[in-house]
Amino acid sequence: MFTCERVLVFILFITSACWTEQVREIECSRATQTVCHCNSHDAVVRFNAAPSKGYEKDVGSKTTIRIMNSQILANPKHNFSTSSLYKDITLVAWDPAPYNIDLHKWYQQPDYDLFTPYITHRKNFPEQPFYILHPSFIWKLWDIVQSNTKDNIQPNPPSSGFIGIVMMMNFCEEVHVYEYIPSMRQSKLCHYHEKYNDAACTFGAYHPLLYEKLLIKRMSTASEEDIKKKGKVTLPGFSKINCLL
Repeated sequence: MFTCERVLVFILFITSACWTEQVREIECSRATQTVCHCNSHDAVVRFNAAPSKGYEKDVGSKTTIRIMNSQILANPKHNFSTSSLYKDITLVAWDPAPYNIDLHKWYQQPDYDLFTPYITHRKNFPEQPFYILHPSFIWKLWDIVQSNTKDNIQPNPPSSGFIGIVMMMNFCEEVHVYEYIPSMRQSKLCHYHEKYNDAACTFGAYHPLLYEKLLIKRMSTASEEDIKKKGKVTLPGFSKINCLL
């Protein structure tokens, strides 16, 4: 079963050592006209600046964890320090550090300055769980994606969505992901909360999205009908997987 204690210990571990529903902006659905059951899940993960207010019919209202890339913290337009999106939940941030970067160099020169707002937020809200993912965790995921294709993938980090899926497979016995693998409702719309069209949001330009999605589809136990009509992928948690060596 999902427990807050288990979640926080794991995030701390991957930070120092180194769901759920829909992924890209997560939860139940990126598309409209979908009945949402997000609030009935043990945990719901949302990504970056994806809101739920005004979209409850499609994405529910519950948020347990928010996974954010470093631009969310660094760019003033996201109002990280004041927005209610980032309050009263567990926060997990990551920054696209180079593959073999030294941690001290990364701290001094992150891709986007997430450390300054992180420190400020921790001082202002010391009781709120807030973690930064170790870059080696991100690149280990990239290694997994690369090892599952014969193509040579550009060494760019995996998407927040893929990071969230794998993270929640550690916590949950079963993970439901909607519209990460596009359903028949597929469009060029990037995010349900923005009027911005770009097919690269689905198939990738910077992130290896196409390869991530092919891997997730291979792992899915959902029926082809669920994937086609609902965009729903069902994944077993790692505790339920028996690997044959």
